[in-house]
Amino acid sequence: MAEYYSVELAQKIHRGMSINAEKCLSNGSNPGLGFKVNKKDRTFYVDEEEAAIVREIYERYASGETKAEIVKDLQRRRVKTSLGNEFTYNSLSRLLKNKRYFDYQCE
Repeated sequence: MAEYYSVELAQKIHRGMSINAEKCLSNGSNPGLGFKVNKKDRTFYVDEEEAAIVREIYERYASGETKAEIVKDLQRRRVKTSLGNEFTYNSLSRLLKNKRYFDYQCE
C-alpha cells in the first residue's frame, strides 16, 4: 500500500512540476546561467548579460572549439557558473546538454 502511495505521489509531483514549467514558473531549483526568477510571481526571465555568455559558449562549441579550450578561456576571464563557481569541463558539459536552453519559450 505504501509503495502504491509513493508511486502515485511521485507522479502527481512530476505532473505539477511539468505544469509549472509550461507556465514558465520556477519549481525552486537553480534556474541556470542566463536565467533569473522574479521572486514576486516565480516567473523566469532572461538575464541578458549572462545570456550573452551562454550564447557565446554555444556558438564557440558549434564552430568546433573544444570544451577544454572554452573552459580554459572562461577560467582565464573569471566567468562563473550560475552557482558562482569556476567553470569546469563537467559544468560546461551540463550547460551544453541542458534542455532549458533548447526549450525556453517564456517571453
